[in-house]
Amino acid sequence: MTSKQASHPRSNCFEPDRSILQPMKDKDNNQNTMTLYIDFSFYDPDGKRWHVPKGEPTDGASIPKVLWTVLGHPFDPDFINAAIIHDHFCREADNSETRELRNKLRKAADVMFYYACKVDGCSRVKAFSMFKGVRIGASMPWTPGQRTETIENEDVRILYSKLDKQKNIFEDDADLTQSSSAHQSVDIEMGIEALDQAIAIEASKLHVDP
Repeated sequence: MTSKQASHPRSNCFEPDRSILQPMKDKDNNQNTMTLYIDFSFYDPDGKRWHVPKGEPTDGASIPKVLWTVLGHPFDPDFINAAIIHDHFCREADNSETRELRNKLRKAADVMFYYACKVDGCSRVKAFSMFKGVRIGASMPWTPGQRTETIENEDVRILYSKLDKQKNIFEDDADLTQSSSAHQSVDIEMGIEALDQAIAIEASKLHVDP
């Protein structure tokens, strides 16, 4: 293995291996949420640590109910660990003061989520399906300092189905031991831009206003 291909000493892994959650009641919206019982981290292909402190609340993966039958329940064991990390950093992104910063942070969190889903046990196809779902979520209405709105209607499911033939922009990442420059590449950036444009185009045809 060349030096370029050498993996970071700690990458593509959770620490510890699994999260521990406790049930709680979210007083704001009266929905069941969970609290992270331990400090929990994900190390991405670059070795960057995405850390979530003990005590953080989570509602699992931010999947609209109309997509549960397609992508799974928010607390699906196939991606719950990835969802916990992603949820935390989406909240941080939503607290941004400008849309530009919010979109930059959200995009980074979404890319991390793809890799975390794979480590969590998702196939490449499933992980990319989840990535498309969170990119749709990132396109939803947002007000500085507030959580992104989740639109719950059949148009969201239709919008998602329109993206079925989108090429996996991460398909060159088969060897997760390779150096992380892959997920920072121009090709992937262009792929995300193209996917986001496709989402915007399809949303404009429906009643979804990203």
